[in-house]
Amino acid sequence: MDWFYSNRTWMYDRCYTGRGGLKESFVNGVEEFSIKACQQQTYLNENKLRCPCNKCHCTKIFPIEMVKVHLFKNGFMPNYYVWIHHGEQMPHGNDNHVGVSSSGVHVDESEQFMAMQDMVYDALGQHETFEPSNFNNTEEPPNEEAQSFYDLLLEANKPLFEGAIDSKLSICVKLLACKSNWNVPDHVWILLQKCCWMLHL
Repeated sequence: MDWFYSNRTWMYDRCYTGRGGLKESFVNGVEEFSIKACQQQTYLNENKLRCPCNKCHCTKIFPIEMVKVHLFKNGFMPNYYVWIHHGEQMPHGNDNHVGVSSSGVHVDESEQFMAMQDMVYDALGQHETFEPSNFNNTEEPPNEEAQSFYDLLLEANKPLFEGAIDSKLSICVKLLACKSNWNVPDHVWILLQKCCWMLHL
């Protein structure tokens, strides 16, 4: 992490003080960022990438030239020393996450789902499945509302269909991410929901 921090100070040293104008180190750094980002498979597939400028915060997707213009105009979003949305991995085994949000660390989807499930179980004080057990349990069974919540958690683990990797919950999350990332209009979203409903998804 220290390497990223010390070698990317140019990211937050954009303009000359007093007279304006972009510093050469910043322009060269943006070019370095562009080369690295354009090597990623997502860019090669779509010819667009997430804009890490201080205004977009990686929530909007543009062609590389537009991203450069945004970076020159707005600078990088705060604490983006490790380009996790552009192919870099957070250094492992380093507890000193200086200026980097832990929410951006890349993990695969199954790890992410298990982390979410663990958080729910921790909040509820449960660390086992919610299926009825065969042995005598001194705890009283959950009330109707809690049992319905537990049933929803169990349903989230079930695959969408035999042999599928995704569950209903993971498909819904992916669809919502698509709607958000690509600004899908509401009427298209409603049509997509109806199609999914007809397919019993």
